[in-house]
Amino acid sequence: MTTRITEKELTRDEILQQTRDWMLHSGIQNQSEDPKLHGAINAWHDVEQDSYPYMYSEITGYGLSALAHFADTYGDNELLRERIRDAHTWIATQALHESGGVLTRDYYPDSAAYNEHFDFKNQTLYTFDTGMVLNGLMAAWNITKDKSLITTATAHARFLMSAQKDDGSIYAYYEPSNDAWIDTPEKWSSQSGAYHAKCAIGLYQLGIVREDDRYTNAALALCDYALSMQKEDGRFPSFAGTTDTELHPHSYTIEGLTFVGTKADRKDYLDAAKRGVEWSLTMQQSEGGIARSVHDETPNTNERVDVLAQTLRMASVHRVNEKDALNALEQRISQYVHSNGAHSGFKYGSDNEGRSQPHVNAWVTMFALQALSYKKNLDNDEQINLASLI
Repeated sequence: MTTRITEKELTRDEILQQTRDWMLHSGIQNQSEDPKLHGAINAWHDVEQDSYPYMYSEITGYGLSALAHFADTYGDNELLRERIRDAHTWIATQALHESGGVLTRDYYPDSAAYNEHFDFKNQTLYTFDTGMVLNGLMAAWNITKDKSLITTATAHARFLMSAQKDDGSIYAYYEPSNDAWIDTPEKWSSQSGAYHAKCAIGLYQLGIVREDDRYTNAALALCDYALSMQKEDGRFPSFAGTTDTELHPHSYTIEGLTFVGTKADRKDYLDAAKRGVEWSLTMQQSEGGIARSVHDETPNTNERVDVLAQTLRMASVHRVNEKDALNALEQRISQYVHSNGAHSGFKYGSDNEGRSQPHVNAWVTMFALQALSYKKNLDNDEQINLASLI
């Protein structure tokens, strides 16, 4: 059964152009005159309700990286710099906690997606969210050289280093009201894990810019911890004491190891990342997509498109010699395009139980755009620029 909802099949270049237009002009980045809203990136657009559920700090971090990717790949311009300034201003004035962490989600009134635990008012600060904003600030710094980005990035980095344990891992979240760093076993995102290696991207870059080994050493410790978690078959388990693996955080680990491995010339990181990608491709299904998770050695094949995009992106970077598999994966991703004729975003896919989600998703769109861009580089035998890895 096809998932495509466009009236005609778009070429890869058309998808890339329309997706950039969607990111810049659709309203997914809030353009309200209210400073409490302006510049934030919304989680998704509900196409049935024509609404946005909440502004999302983590996704605003990805957005900074995406805007830097546009500048790196298609040319710098004042609109991109304006949108970078807007996103940073919202982070620094609305989402930044005095501890250096970022608040999670700022819900719009009467949002059907409201979740008290994640709301700004609750002030639960996730280290991963903070790391993704740090990554985005450093990607933006590469474009603008705006020193205020480094000021905010340093606050985030110090927060992450406060969360780091002796084994290199970091706690999942911090509760300022109790002054408590917390891990809980219920979800992959509520416990320390190899996925935190993606936070090493910004830490490592900040250490280079500031010429301060404390940050680069913290990044390397995160990556070393991730290496210790990898199984013989290449997977990075998502739950302590099991081999159960969610491919979304598994891919985060690969992304962090790939970036730091490239910048620090660490072959062990790059080899581990490539083994992780190769394991992901063993989860490819007959229609070209990738299973979302493996629990008790049973794949869940209800597709989430961020996983598909993450796998294609890293397979392209590592030049995995599976041409037919990557072509099929690209084709499958392209079937999730939602186009209104001028803009194109990507649908999220399905939830864990297989229910299709009626929204065009911000981070899925960013990941998919970069995956298709990297696949184009691979097909043309061109170098892939990791400086703005989303």
